[in-house]
Amino acid sequence: MSQEELLLSFQDETALDWFVRLAHPSLSFRSGHAQLDALNAIIPGELVEIVGRESSGKLQLAMTLVAEFLLCESKAAQHRAVVLDFNGSFRTERLRQILVNKMPQLEENESAIIGHLDRVYYARVSLAAEFEQCLAELKQMVAVLRFVPFIIVNKVGAMLHNLFDDNNTDDGQRQLKQILTTLKEFCASHGATVVTINHLVDWRGYPTPALGNAWIKGISHRIFLHRQNNDNAETNGRTEFSALVLSEKVPSGKFRFSLTNRGFDSSH
Repeated sequence: MSQEELLLSFQDETALDWFVRLAHPSLSFRSGHAQLDALNAIIPGELVEIVGRESSGKLQLAMTLVAEFLLCESKAAQHRAVVLDFNGSFRTERLRQILVNKMPQLEENESAIIGHLDRVYYARVSLAAEFEQCLAELKQMVAVLRFVPFIIVNKVGAMLHNLFDDNNTDDGQRQLKQILTTLKEFCASHGATVVTINHLVDWRGYPTPALGNAWIKGISHRIFLHRQNNDNAETNGRTEFSALVLSEKVPSGKFRFSLTNRGFDSSH
């Protein structure tokens, strides 16, 4: 092998890439669902989107990821969760319930629960301009407090819908692309992991993530959730759901899940 061929056989690898490849616990994200976690469906330092129809479990998956994140000791010192919520549906009470059901000893330790919840920064956001302002303020906060953010954007399609309310769609597209760029900069510059929650719309007879082609192409990793509507959807009194991971970076996979007091959970 020539020297040139030898050099080409090596790939450039950042420190973040190295930690991810070695599955360092401070970077891995877990849901507690064995099949989802085996797929490494939430990629550290990347932009990931959870998408599906209404009542398909999107927010419950995000809340479960936040709960597991808070319970991970290796993330306690330098990591914080940041929730940008469109309509207030990301409820502290539900997050608390998931935490206690995942770690029952917390039920007798109120101060520990409060300590976990204090690591979640929360803001209500209803318009694109507010979203951009929150990202600008978050960038300043990260620079001052020096933490690694885990960012959840709940109902991003509704949050950014006003970009396309008028006839000036070109400006809307430019703003949308800038928001995508900003989110990816958080990943690249601050080691952030960003999870957006989006809904499906029907386009030419096919379901597709909201916000159009630029948004769809701008995110290369998605988890599609689906609520089963057939006669076999109920198992032991629980509604069954299915999930499909589609990604350019990890193997694709499909599995079933249910929603319980533990949040996003195994279907059996």
